[in-house]
Amino acid sequence: MKILFKGKIIGKVIEVFNNSEYDILIAKMNNGKELMIPDVDAYVKEKNPEKNDIIVWNIEELINL
Repeated sequence: MKILFKGKIIGKVIEVFNNSEYDILIAKMNNGKELMIPDVDAYVKEKNPEKNDIIVWNIEELINL
C-alpha cells in the first residue's frame, strides 16, 4: 500500500508486524530509508484498500528520528 502524507506519496508499506498491542507498519520511504509507523489513530488517519493507500498524519517526529 502507498503511504500518503500531506497529499504526497512518501513511500509504501513493505511489512506489517504486531507488537502484542497494535500493528506496526514498516514503510520504505522514497528517500530509501525505512520508517516504522504505529497503526494507531494518532498516526493513521485513513486506510483505503480500494485505492491501495494509507493516509497518515502527525508523523513529522517519526520522520526526523
